[in-house]
Amino acid sequence: CVELIGDGASIFWYSPDRPYLELISVYNPDPELVSYFRDHIKKYPIPVNEGSYGRVIQTNQAVINPTIDMERIKAAAPPDRLEYFQKLPVYSSIYAPLRSEGRCLGVIGMGRHDPKHPPYTEDDLAFLQEIADRISFGLVNAHLYEALQKELSERILAENEVRRLNNEL
Repeated sequence: CVELIGDGASIFWYSPDRPYLELISVYNPDPELVSYFRDHIKKYPIPVNEGSYGRVIQTNQAVINPTIDMERIKAAAPPDRLEYFQKLPVYSSIYAPLRSEGRCLGVIGMGRHDPKHPPYTEDDLAFLQEIADRISFGLVNAHLYEALQKELSERILAENEVRRLNNEL
């Protein structure tokens, strides 16, 4: 996605029993920015009910912020967050829910960090939602596969225990 329509992307997992989103993956062509983003999210986790991520989780609908006034955001930012906005400014952003069976599993977000890049469009948002739907399908399948593997292991253990007990008898 980043190579096609953005400067950076992140995927967050949502769980209704946790107050913050869990970072699953982040990509930026600059590895130092990836590391900085990860560290920042550890220090300032994203609440499940705030901002654009929260809106996606609450509505299970994609969100587009075509233009963002970074100067206004920097001016209003607390001193401990100013460095983040200087290193990773976002001039346009889009967010799409990772959803399955009507539930929101998480959010994939993309941002344009270069003010020279054009704002995101509805077509970009539709593209991201298509990718999010495919990611969701893969995550659900991986979860089902993991559950089946666990059940198979438990059955094998139970079968071995039954054999052992039969041999004792």
